[in-house]
Amino acid sequence: MGYDKTLRAPRWVAYQLFRIGPTWQKVTAPSRKGIEFAANPATETGVKNHDFNGIGDGIPREPGQYDRGHMAPNTPIATHFQQAGKLKTFLLSNITIQKHDVNTRAWADLETWSFVSMRMSIRMGG
Repeated sequence: MGYDKTLRAPRWVAYQLFRIGPTWQKVTAPSRKGIEFAANPATETGVKNHDFNGIGDGIPREPGQYDRGHMAPNTPIATHFQQAGKLKTFLLSNITIQKHDVNTRAWADLETWSFVSMRMSIRMGG
Protein backbone atom coordinates (compact mmCIF):
# COMPACT_ATOMS: atom_id res chain seq x y z
CA MET A 1 0.00 0.00 0.00
CA GLY A 2 1.14 3.49 -0.78
CA TYR A 3 0.03 6.34 1.44
CA ASP A 4 -0.19 9.98 0.33
CA LYS A 5 0.81 12.28 3.19
CA THR A 6 -0.62 15.34 1.43
CA LEU A 7 -4.05 13.79 0.85
CA ARG A 8 -3.86 11.90 4.16
CA ALA A 9 -5.30 8.90 2.37
CA PRO A 10 -4.23 5.67 0.70
CA ARG A 11 -2.85 6.28 -2.81
CA TRP A 12 -2.74 2.69 -4.04
CA VAL A 13 -3.05 -0.87 -2.80
CA ALA A 14 -1.97 -4.19 -4.29
CA TYR A 15 -2.43 -7.72 -3.02
CA GLN A 16 -2.84 -11.29 -4.25
CA LEU A 17 -5.29 -13.94 -3.18
CA PHE A 18 -4.73 -17.65 -3.70
CA ARG A 19 -7.08 -20.55 -3.27
CA ILE A 20 -6.92 -22.19 0.15
CA GLY A 21 -7.65 -25.90 -0.03
CA PRO A 22 -9.09 -27.82 -2.97
CA THR A 23 -11.82 -25.31 -3.84
CA TRP A 24 -12.74 -21.74 -3.19
CA GLN A 25 -15.60 -21.26 -0.83
CA LYS A 26 -17.63 -18.16 -0.33
CA VAL A 27 -17.07 -17.12 3.25
CA THR A 28 -18.98 -14.93 5.61
CA ALA A 29 -17.32 -11.69 6.60
CA PRO A 30 -15.54 -11.99 9.95
CA SER A 31 -17.20 -10.30 12.87
CA ARG A 32 -16.31 -6.64 13.33
CA LYS A 33 -17.68 -6.56 16.85
CA GLY A 34 -15.33 -4.64 19.12
CA ILE A 35 -13.03 -3.54 16.29
CA GLU A 36 -12.55 0.17 15.71
CA PHE A 37 -10.58 1.93 13.03
CA ALA A 38 -7.23 2.97 14.47
CA ALA A 39 -4.50 5.43 13.58
CA ASN A 40 -1.52 3.90 11.82
CA PRO A 41 1.61 4.69 13.86
CA ALA A 42 3.71 4.26 10.68
CA THR A 43 2.17 7.36 9.07
CA GLU A 44 3.26 10.86 10.00
CA THR A 45 -0.01 12.61 9.20
CA GLY A 46 -1.78 11.80 12.45
CA VAL A 47 -5.13 10.86 10.90
CA LYS A 48 -7.54 10.04 13.71
CA ASN A 49 -11.06 8.65 13.92
CA HIS A 50 -12.50 12.10 14.68
CA ASP A 51 -11.29 13.26 11.24
CA PHE A 52 -14.09 11.06 9.86
CA ASN A 53 -16.89 12.00 12.28
CA GLY A 54 -20.24 11.29 10.66
CA ILE A 55 -18.72 9.01 8.01
CA GLY A 56 -19.23 5.31 8.59
CA ASP A 57 -19.52 5.70 12.35
CA GLY A 58 -22.04 2.93 12.84
CA ILE A 59 -25.09 4.97 11.94
CA PRO A 60 -27.17 3.24 9.24
CA ARG A 61 -26.61 4.91 5.87
CA GLU A 62 -28.99 5.88 3.12
CA PRO A 63 -28.03 5.73 -0.58
CA GLY A 64 -25.95 8.77 -1.47
CA GLN A 65 -24.32 8.98 1.94
CA TYR A 66 -20.73 7.97 2.67
CA ASP A 67 -18.93 5.13 4.45
CA ARG A 68 -15.38 4.40 5.47
CA GLY A 69 -14.34 1.91 2.80
CA HIS A 70 -11.42 -0.49 3.04
CA MET A 71 -8.91 -0.20 0.18
CA ALA A 72 -7.45 -3.61 1.06
CA PRO A 73 -10.65 -5.52 1.95
CA ASN A 74 -11.25 -7.00 5.36
CA THR A 75 -12.97 -10.28 4.43
CA PRO A 76 -10.40 -11.90 2.10
CA ILE A 77 -7.43 -10.65 4.10
CA ALA A 78 -8.89 -11.78 7.42
CA THR A 79 -9.70 -15.16 5.86
CA HIS A 80 -6.12 -15.62 4.66
CA PHE A 81 -4.21 -13.93 7.51
CA GLN A 82 -6.57 -14.34 10.46
CA GLN A 83 -6.78 -11.76 13.28
CA ALA A 84 -3.44 -10.04 12.57
CA GLY A 85 -4.44 -9.36 8.98
CA LYS A 86 -7.94 -8.30 9.96
CA LEU A 87 -6.64 -5.69 12.40
CA LYS A 88 -4.34 -4.20 9.75
CA THR A 89 -7.30 -3.63 7.44
CA PHE A 90 -8.81 -1.41 10.15
CA LEU A 91 -5.92 1.06 10.17
CA LEU A 92 -7.07 4.50 9.04
CA SER A 93 -4.32 4.47 6.42
CA ASN A 94 -6.34 1.72 4.68
CA ILE A 95 -9.62 3.58 4.34
CA THR A 96 -11.07 5.86 1.76
CA ILE A 97 -14.41 7.59 1.77
CA GLN A 98 -16.85 5.70 -0.46
CA LYS A 99 -20.47 6.23 -1.39
CA HIS A 100 -22.55 3.92 0.79
CA ASP A 101 -24.18 2.16 -2.16
CA VAL A 102 -20.78 1.51 -3.79
CA ASN A 103 -19.30 0.20 -0.53
CA THR A 104 -22.22 -2.12 0.22
CA ARG A 105 -22.96 -3.27 -3.32
CA ALA A 106 -20.28 -3.08 -6.03
CA TRP A 107 -17.32 -3.12 -3.66
CA ALA A 108 -18.86 -5.88 -1.56
CA ASP A 109 -19.46 -7.89 -4.76
CA LEU A 110 -15.78 -7.51 -5.71
CA GLU A 111 -14.73 -8.82 -2.32
CA THR A 112 -17.09 -11.80 -2.65
CA TRP A 113 -15.97 -12.50 -6.23
CA SER A 114 -12.39 -12.78 -5.07
CA PHE A 115 -13.34 -16.03 -3.35
CA VAL A 116 -14.38 -17.77 -6.56
CA SER A 117 -11.21 -17.03 -8.53
CA MET A 118 -8.32 -19.50 -8.65
CA ARG A 119 -5.77 -16.72 -8.27
CA MET A 120 -6.43 -13.01 -8.25
CA SER A 121 -4.15 -9.96 -8.27
CA ILE A 122 -5.69 -6.67 -7.22
CA ARG A 123 -4.13 -3.27 -7.94
CA MET A 124 -6.03 -0.03 -7.34
CA GLY A 125 -5.16 3.63 -7.24
CA GLY A 126 -2.56 5.63 -8.99
